[in-house]
Amino acid sequence: MTTRGRPSSARVWRPVGIGLGWGLICLGVAFVRMGSPEGSLLDGHPILRTLLFNPVDDAHPILQYFPPTMRAAVVLAGAGVALLAVVLRREAAPRGPTDAGGATSGLPFLSGDWAFTALLPAGSLAIFGVAQWKGALFGAAMPALYATLLVAGLAVRAKRDLRFGIDFWPHLSLVEGAGLALGSAGLLGIYARGLDSWKFSYIGDEWAFYDAALRLGANPISIPWLNANGVYGHVPVAPSGWQAVCVRVFGMDNFGWRISMSLVMVACLPPLYLILRHMAGFISPAPRIAAALGCVWFCLSEFIVVWARIGKPLAIFVLPMVVATC
Repeated sequence: MTTRGRPSSARVWRPVGIGLGWGLICLGVAFVRMGSPEGSLLDGHPILRTLLFNPVDDAHPILQYFPPTMRAAVVLAGAGVALLAVVLRREAAPRGPTDAGGATSGLPFLSGDWAFTALLPAGSLAIFGVAQWKGALFGAAMPALYATLLVAGLAVRAKRDLRFGIDFWPHLSLVEGAGLALGSAGLLGIYARGLDSWKFSYIGDEWAFYDAALRLGANPISIPWLNANGVYGHVPVAPSGWQAVCVRVFGMDNFGWRISMSLVMVACLPPLYLILRHMAGFISPAPRIAAALGCVWFCLSEFIVVWARIGKPLAIFVLPMVVATC
């Protein structure tokens, strides 16, 4: 007579840890987005309110725009990320051997990976913290240093993946590459059609961003890319810097300014296609067709078209989000 064995403690606590980690992250986001309702719930608890609602430095040029719950939110979200990193840690496996199906049995998570994962962001924050402390954060060398850190981190991770047989680079057939090139050109034509019409001459509070793009475009070499006090004192300068580059290339006018956001949305097409092709591969017998249809639906949806045609850089976040997911 046999009895069914109990599940291991790791299998029991793993979903609990995942749920708790995501719960802490969501709670941290809620602390940023809904500080006032949460503050009213703590009116009868002065000690807890003081711990969670420790105000930031109102005189600091960047921190003055953060909500009073920012520190508690960062701690909660950071704890959630740390918990997920531990819970989702892959078990070490021998290099090379494969299972019966020919797939590798696992990817080792080495001690050096923990050091790299922790030291790269911590070291980067320390470098830019010292640069701001010394008044050199807005220097011409800092954007290059920022890009170097991103590329170096990506290169180290890619080299490690290649050691274990993971193909890091995406592969496109000739038909896919030609389709993406033609699709991008056609999409840009759709977004740019009538872009300089009088109907788009003024929408809401766009002119503050237009003035910033023209002002920075007059001398693009001196754009303070890492400055967080751009338009209205709290919008980062980087989006306006991108628009300044575009007005220098396409013209110091309304069209040259608005085409900047059209280019951002068009640049989302290739990585979005790769994401959808990968996801469709699990459920569709024709993942390439499914991915192409998904790209058409996304790029021609109402909000995406609006974001691609207005000058206010509302959609500047879409491209890095799509590329990071890819």
